[in-house]
Amino acid sequence: MKINCNVAQDLMQPYVEDILSADSRELLTKHLEGCEACRAKLDEIRGINRELDGAAGGEPGAVSRADTAEKTKEVATFRQFKKWIDMRRAVAIIITIAVVITGCIGAAYYIGEYQTYIPYEESGIQVSPNGDIYTKAAYQMNCTDLIMKDTDSEGVNHVMFVYLTSSIRSRRFEKPGEMSIVANPIIEEEVWKEETDIGPVENHVIAVYYASPKFLKSLKGFNINRSLLMDPDAQLSEEERQALLDEVCADSVLLWEKG
Repeated sequence: MKINCNVAQDLMQPYVEDILSADSRELLTKHLEGCEACRAKLDEIRGINRELDGAAGGEPGAVSRADTAEKTKEVATFRQFKKWIDMRRAVAIIITIAVVITGCIGAAYYIGEYQTYIPYEESGIQVSPNGDIYTKAAYQMNCTDLIMKDTDSEGVNHVMFVYLTSSIRSRRFEKPGEMSIVANPIIEEEVWKEETDIGPVENHVIAVYYASPKFLKSLKGFNINRSLLMDPDAQLSEEERQALLDEVCADSVLLWEKG
């Protein structure tokens, strides 16, 4: 196979730098044997390379210092960029792991611990003739009370608010159980005495309500009204007292009331 002068001259620089393949070198060598013009061109190229290498302080055929410095700079830049990429990747991995762990913890808490309100219609609450309030559909019971000073004595009247809650885990994997929410509030044993700064005080349960969602959302207002009803110096009229009580009990279901 023969090559022309144009192809031969394209191969000369790689030939001088000794980076030609064996086959290409053989083709160029055969062409040079019979072409004086290309031999002269090859000598010219070798002379130019020697001048360039001498100006850069290098050896003939060696890579110039300028090229070496440029390549070193490029390598350093690439390494810095790679380091930056690796750091960003590591940060992204750490953040992803943290988000996944947080999400798992949140999901576990929501499934196992977070309690959702059970409406009265689903609570299965029943009231016996003697006032025992119970249910066979209980997961978890919550209770708070409204305390009112008895204006005619040193006694304290309690209006109880109860409601049931459940978690996703309990609804999925547990059976509801039977629970006595308020045991026999009508009988005398439900009156108990409590020692205070002014002596023993009698406590009475006078009503029990199943708390409404509205009640649960307005516990701050409930506590304000509770304080007013407890305050013996509030000097509330019966109408004002009843209005406050009605506001607290609004939308809640009356389960039992003292006759």
